[in-house]
Amino acid sequence: LFSIKQNYNNQNNSIKNRTYNCLTKREYQVLKSLAKGKSNSEIAEELVVSICTIKAHIAKILQKLNVEDRLKAVVKAKDEKII
Repeated sequence: LFSIKQNYNNQNNSIKNRTYNCLTKREYQVLKSLAKGKSNSEIAEELVVSICTIKAHIAKILQKLNVEDRLKAVVKAKDEKII
């Protein structure tokens, strides 16, 4: 039983690591800013990029985390200890 539980935990950690590793450094920064409740314009100003660039990063984050909106992305990232 211990071995099965340990294998399950290892699989979960592997999934979390793959999810985290699939995000680029910039996407991770954007995700952390989303978690702080920042708007697209606030994130763009902070990272010195255009709002269109931030929207593109958010779209990729949603796709990679397989969620429909920014709130769900933050919830999933926190649940999986990505952020």
